[in-house]
Amino acid sequence: MRVVELKHLRSAVLAHNHGSFRKASDQVTVRHSTFSRSIAELERHIGITLFVRSRKGVQATVAGNRFLDRASTLLKQIDALLESANEAPDRSTDRLSLGLCTSSSARNLQSILADGRQTEISIVEKPLQELYERLRSRTVDIIIVPEMLRPPPGAEARALWHERVL
Repeated sequence: MRVVELKHLRSAVLAHNHGSFRKASDQVTVRHSTFSRSIAELERHIGITLFVRSRKGVQATVAGNRFLDRASTLLKQIDALLESANEAPDRSTDRLSLGLCTSSSARNLQSILADGRQTEISIVEKPLQELYERLRSRTVDIIIVPEMLRPPPGAEARALWHERVL
């Protein structure tokens, strides 16, 4: 049985998203050489070449694309699983998980939403589609997004404000 470390999967997916080991390693504040070695170790471990390397960056191979797409989906599911572990029914405080596309007002939202009770407010910042997926899977309670799409079954959508674009 082959065991793959999650940190290596996360590194490979990050490199794929950035198209560069250097940009990906900078984002997670890991030395470039260490990051590159972890990708090479993953490739040796799974027995396929994930990336074609060049001076311009990296590009996923055909097998790499297939593997990295599945790895990305798996990592999202693992993250959702770990987030849901915090939703224990015996908690002594209420919990509200709020999804946002942008952090522009995230700092102020916790103080605005505080109602004097022991409500723990968790803010999750993700891209629009991922927020909708998390709402569907109930890993977030509310999402505030710049455009309203059809809400999932059992959810309600409301426009909070309108802005004129000049």
